[in-house]
Amino acid sequence: MRRLTRLTPLVPFAAADTAGGGTAQMPVAEIVTYTVRDGIETEDLLQAARKTEAFLRNTGAVLSRQLSRDENGLWTDYILWTSLEAAKATEAQAMERPEFAAFFAMMAEGSAQLRHAPVLMQMD
Repeated sequence: MRRLTRLTPLVPFAAADTAGGGTAQMPVAEIVTYTVRDGIETEDLLQAARKTEAFLRNTGAVLSRQLSRDENGLWTDYILWTSLEAAKATEAQAMERPEFAAFFAMMAEGSAQLRHAPVLMQMD
């Protein structure tokens, strides 16, 4: 029997008053699409991406990350962040790190497209 997955609005993550009188942050998706330079093999890119994991985990700001490639060679890096502010702060730090420099160097020049979007719904 197939289990149906319930679609759940992210009400607990929506902006709300907190005990300190501030506002809770809404999770944000970072979607980056790109192609890789000629000669870069799938496993090379995956190894470089894995080398960025420790830093991302240590920020405490990443909720999840998926990396995919379609049949045309377009890669999508999908990171779910605790907030847009956390995503941008981490991005600034990542630009200074050698493991990210190696990862970014594999991308075809001018191919990367980055966008952020608040997450309004998530499947359980």
